[in-house]
Amino acid sequence: MKGDLRNENICLNCGAEVSGRFCSECGQENREPRESFGELLYHFFSDFTHFDSKFFTTIKDLVIHPGFLTTQYLEGKRMRYLHPIRMYIFISFLFFIFLGLLNNNTFINNENSYGNAAKTAQAIQALQQKVNKLKASGNPYDSSAINKLQSQMNVLKLSGEKNMTFSEYDSLQQTLPKGEKVSGIGGFFLNRFAKGKALYGPQYFQMMVERFMHDIPKAMFFLLPLFALFLKWFYRKGHFYSDHAIFSLHFHSLAFLLMLVTFLLDTMFRVHFFESYTVLILFIYLGLALKNVYKRSLVGSFFKAVWISILYSISILIVLSIVGVIVFAAM
Repeated sequence: MKGDLRNENICLNCGAEVSGRFCSECGQENREPRESFGELLYHFFSDFTHFDSKFFTTIKDLVIHPGFLTTQYLEGKRMRYLHPIRMYIFISFLFFIFLGLLNNNTFINNENSYGNAAKTAQAIQALQQKVNKLKASGNPYDSSAINKLQSQMNVLKLSGEKNMTFSEYDSLQQTLPKGEKVSGIGGFFLNRFAKGKALYGPQYFQMMVERFMHDIPKAMFFLLPLFALFLKWFYRKGHFYSDHAIFSLHFHSLAFLLMLVTFLLDTMFRVHFFESYTVLILFIYLGLALKNVYKRSLVGSFFKAVWISILYSISILIVLSIVGVIVFAAM
């Protein structure tokens, strides 16, 4: 669209003098500011196909060649691919959107997600039978065992009754002997759960899940640099922390992409066959990526992959547990 170029040689964006089609200072094209609808469509499809081309090229090399994108980025070969941060945000956004939709379908319409009342009743009945047998034996030494079994039944009643209001829960607590009242950490969580059900009704569990899913991406921004820190620990020479951060972005992009595809396949075919191989694939990918980026032996790379995986799995468990506790306590 050369006919739309301006005759003036002063850039509208930064005010610098323009000697050609593009400003040498800011890179903006020296075109007339007003565009027709056809020109808007042209730029939309042009930008989209440019992104589309970069995206599929990036995804292909990310999946097929472990560590290749990181190596290319560190060598300065970046124009053909999406920026690591942009790719991570895009893929993780798709993953959490789909996961949120999947959780809604799972928890809104599934009675079992709020606790299986039938199983709880069976467990209480089984405990009651044990209590009756101990009482029938007439052995005075069985009194402590009877008290423990009754305490277990009370906990099941408190945690398993999904329609119990907080006032009913509190009344039941008051009727229990001092030694059988739920206290400590267990008491705290049961109190919070009973109050939550009283405030929000049957949607309480769904609301907790949604809040938890909403906070996981925030937790990932802590886990991403932590993963890079583990890499820095195992590969201390020849690389900056920023190099490890790029590796972390690429690896997590691949992880979210793989989990997204896995959940899609499992949802489509209503099986859990694909999920069982996800961790194994990620581990193999990590070992190969470490070998290709850090130029170590295959055995040494997989040895470090084992320790990195262990440390990172523990970190994920701790961080997500903290997020879960915070969400539960705040509801």
